[in-house]
Amino acid sequence: MGVSIDVLCERLGLDQVIPKSEYERISKSPASLELRTNWYDTEWLASAKAIAPIVSERLAGAETVLELGFGTGFRLLYYALNHPETRFVAVDKEDEQVQMLEKRLKRLRIRNVQVELGDMHDLLGKYSVVLGIDCFSSGMPTIPVREYLRPEYLRFGNMVDASKSPAFFCASFYEIPQQVYWADETHKLISSIGQEAGLPRLETVPFSYVHSSGVHWSGRLMFMMPE
Repeated sequence: MGVSIDVLCERLGLDQVIPKSEYERISKSPASLELRTNWYDTEWLASAKAIAPIVSERLAGAETVLELGFGTGFRLLYYALNHPETRFVAVDKEDEQVQMLEKRLKRLRIRNVQVELGDMHDLLGKYSVVLGIDCFSSGMPTIPVREYLRPEYLRFGNMVDASKSPAFFCASFYEIPQQVYWADETHKLISSIGQEAGLPRLETVPFSYVHSSGVHWSGRLMFMMPE
């Protein structure tokens, strides 16, 4: 039996995080890194519950997994706990994020994660799986996937070792209700990138959740895979 997200929250002490109003008052002065990290995780917990289980199910049996721009590392912790035989490599350019993830890994006694500080564009090598979820822009896309993302996705799609099983590159996209052509435009672009990267099979998995603010979010996880 795997570790649930609720159990992970308990182990990290996220049930003890202060309310948003109190956090905002304190954050006017430098708040502790742990406080900021824990608050963010609880603020976006619904997102993690919607996305992480979908990805985790597909990671079963993966030899190596690269996560780009891991942020607080919450989803990565969930993956690592549920796939102890998989070797994870986590890369982020923010030193504070690296410090916090290393602290959490030690606290949870997780030993199958290698944390690296640096620019993901400097990476070399091949991995069974490459995860690029919410790491290619500072905000959520407001129009269908833009052509400027092509070189990003092609680069990291090419880092997937298609000889492995499972093998895939995964990215997330958020739907904008007013843009009814979102699905077709996105599918066309990602399909063409997958062909170039040698990952011609594309699967999309919808997800949705209600943020703590009450706002409803929906989107899709795009999995580029070999035949």
